[in-house]
Amino acid sequence: MAFFVMPNKWQSFESEIMKKALLSALFVLSFSLSSAQLIIEKIEDGDDFTFPVVQGHTPAADKINTILRLEILGNVQDTSIAMSTIGPSHDRPSGAYMMHLETDINTQHILSFNTDAEYCGAYCEYYIDFHSFDAQTGEKFTLRDLFTPHGYDRLSAMAREERLRMLKEAINKCDQYAESLKDALTDEQDEDMRNSLLSDLEINADEREIYERCIEVIHSVHSISQFKINEEENSLSLIRERCSAHYNRGIDNVGRLYTNYTYNQLSPLLSAYGRKILLGEENDAIASHMEGKLFAGTIAGKYSIRLLIERLYNDHSLGGKYYYERVGQGIRISGNLEGKTLTLREYNEDSEQTGSFDLILNEDHTKATGTWTSSAGKVLKVELSRTL
Repeated sequence: MAFFVMPNKWQSFESEIMKKALLSALFVLSFSLSSAQLIIEKIEDGDDFTFPVVQGHTPAADKINTILRLEILGNVQDTSIAMSTIGPSHDRPSGAYMMHLETDINTQHILSFNTDAEYCGAYCEYYIDFHSFDAQTGEKFTLRDLFTPHGYDRLSAMAREERLRMLKEAINKCDQYAESLKDALTDEQDEDMRNSLLSDLEINADEREIYERCIEVIHSVHSISQFKINEEENSLSLIRERCSAHYNRGIDNVGRLYTNYTYNQLSPLLSAYGRKILLGEENDAIASHMEGKLFAGTIAGKYSIRLLIERLYNDHSLGGKYYYERVGQGIRISGNLEGKTLTLREYNEDSEQTGSFDLILNEDHTKATGTWTSSAGKVLKVELSRTL
């Protein structure tokens, strides 16, 4: 039997084709991994509750799931049970009557969720919120992570100026409407119509007062914390809740204050981390601000805990939760961060203080050591580290 032997030049040609095919396959695999999206499963509890769960046993997925469950549901172990506990019951009429968390952005760098919810207590209130995560590390990032200190201050000043402009414009509209009502009153003889116009004047004056008081608040206490990333428009929106209270929101025609900025506008103000997250620049920067960050460690060297700083305010006060990993139930904490000194108080469901933390942070705020003291005075050693 004769065998065909391929000439050397054809063997070489075939080898070259195989090399190119392999390189092409590796390129496609590399591209798909670099632009890969996280897999999100939706957990539903009836028609009124939807909650996301990031799939996969990775550090990033674990961190995102932990932060979302702890911050919103107050329990990290069983999403379905936790969802039922935040809603009303026969012996607790207050709670979340509706809550939907939906995936807003899922890209290589960003995983973002938007929240639509309605809470009812003495009255019902509808609100929105946004939660943005680093898709690579699972870190929750804030505006202070995305901007340099100077950039954050500049952004705050820009937002203040735009919000004041919007409210002054609303006041001008109220004044114009008041003049038209007064003109109509001058010529109106019908008593019922006059009463209706007078009522409209009074409502208009109340609306104007809402905006005037809001201007006073913005002048005295102004903050930027709530934001939404608009991936398709390459822009970022800052959001301020409405100026009105629940009883007069029906006459508030401004509602939430949205101020929008393109990435081109924001680029000079961004930190290295912000440029990585928003502009896709390659660097090793990490989210460095304490707000939204998760710590893991032990009490007395044997009780494993995780601690989340949910909010850190301009006056250095803060709020959050921690939990024992064996239990998974969130415990509310509040306190202060002064320099490297972190002081926390913990509370039970009846708002009674049950313990306190006295901690010292290292230079980059990634580690904390100190003590936990029970309400009975028992003191135990605490060691915590950022879950980077």
